[in-house]
Amino acid sequence: MTHLERLEAGVCDDSVSLASLLRTVMLIGAHADSNELRRWALKELEGYPVGAEDLPDYRRIKAPLQMNISIGPEYHTGRGISSGMLPENMQELLTMDVPLTWGVAEIQASAEAERHGPNGTLHLGTQQGADIAQRISSHLRSTMGNRFVDVHGVYWAVPPSTLYGLLDIIRTRLTVFVAELRATLPPGDQDPSGALVAQAVQAMEIHVTAGDYSPVVIHSPQAQADDGTAEAITSQNPTDSVDRVVQEPPTTRWRRSR
Repeated sequence: MTHLERLEAGVCDDSVSLASLLRTVMLIGAHADSNELRRWALKELEGYPVGAEDLPDYRRIKAPLQMNISIGPEYHTGRGISSGMLPENMQELLTMDVPLTWGVAEIQASAEAERHGPNGTLHLGTQQGADIAQRISSHLRSTMGNRFVDVHGVYWAVPPSTLYGLLDIIRTRLTVFVAELRATLPPGDQDPSGALVAQAVQAMEIHVTAGDYSPVVIHSPQAQADDGTAEAITSQNPTDSVDRVVQEPPTTRWRRSR
């Protein structure tokens, strides 16, 4: 069985892992001398660099922004965050758009784990989470007139269905790739030329470019620290460093409320 035949059989068989299909695609790209195809398949396998400019659009998922917050004696988890709850200079940075850069095997494993987990959703945070939580706390204390407001965690709640949907998009792209090759290959030919592979890659609409992987750096206006002094905050875009988080409730004698 040729690599193309193996790929054709696998794209419609959900028991064949997506990672295995992508490795086959790398071999097809190598035989056809298609650096673009090999580069795309490798990035889907290993994941994309943080801040990658060539991250495909289908990897920019939508997820609600949530927080864990205590208001006086009550502790709440999974509270939705509207733009009005955010300081003005953060409203355009923290949105429902989340770049997912992991490799396909990690995405698959995360979807399976959260599908059977206690929360039912994957919580994605950022390395700047503590700073973001502190700034939102200060903003809410001011707007609510309550100094006993503390945000303990800010994250995106991603349902497993969103992760499965992303994986299905990639498998569908591979199906388009095979279909395009079959439509253009002469009958009985199993060895596509570089030109035919390049044409099939264009049909996939993956739009892979070299990219310069430089992080997007933002310079926020001065923020007010808890002690009342002004502190300048310079940071990367919060969504440049998205990863899973585990949020633990604060140790307190107060009751927990959902």
